[in-house]
Amino acid sequence: MVRVRCDSTAYATQLRLMQSQILRTFADRLGEGIVTKLDIHGPVGPSWKKGRWTVQGRGPRDTYG
Repeated sequence: MVRVRCDSTAYATQLRLMQSQILRTFADRLGEGIVTKLDIHGPVGPSWKKGRWTVQGRGPRDTYG
């Protein structure tokens, strides 16, 4: 398995669409069974659970009215 962390969601989506081609390229160049899966992730967003406006027991979207 190869893990990929992308800087943008658009690039992560593009890599997911190309996943079969990428795996085929790995198989051609490295051999069958070396890389069997791609684990593609987009950027990690900020946490809304910390800060001075956090209310215990309420979700992050409860403060938007």
